[in-house]
Amino acid sequence: MTRGVFRALSLLTMVGIGMVVPILGAVYVGGKFCRDKPVLLVLIVLFGVAVAFRNLFKMIKTESKFKEEKNEKRIGRPKGYEDKDE
Repeated sequence: MTRGVFRALSLLTMVGIGMVVPILGAVYVGGKFCRDKPVLLVLIVLFGVAVAFRNLFKMIKTESKFKEEKNEKRIGRPKGYEDKDE
């Protein structure tokens, strides 16, 4: 297998863990402390879902930045270079 396959597999694993752990943590905390208040449980779970999507956004942003830097190195452009139409 190539390096790209391992990188894609690790990214997929990080996305899965980054989505599941906050949601399960919120369900656990909500179930532990909010047995009598289901509305609060739902709010805590929604907060867990929001954290999971925030993690996903950060991972995608980091991966995108990595690919841009890799592409710039391959092309040989300086870091701050932008194509400008004149």
